[in-house]
Amino acid sequence: MSQPIWPVVTENLAQQLADAQGGLLHPVQLLPFLPLSLEMIEQTLDPLTTSGRVEKRDQDGLVTYVFKQSLNQASHTFKPKRCVYSD
Repeated sequence: MSQPIWPVVTENLAQQLADAQGGLLHPVQLLPFLPLSLEMIEQTLDPLTTSGRVEKRDQDGLVTYVFKQSLNQASHTFKPKRCVYSD
């Protein structure tokens, strides 16, 4: 039985968007790009916090995922140039 593709796509999209925003990502920001519920997005992102590369915080009442390798990098417009699935 094959694994579903949506967790991989969600993680990769989250990383690309966090890179564009200086390392910070709110899960609700992924909703326009994915046909998933907010709960499914958070269920996919939560396991990333066990790696030490991502931290989950409450910031001004919003769930925020901090992608540490992207912290303090210059923010830029999100223009995906890479395949969200295979990158």
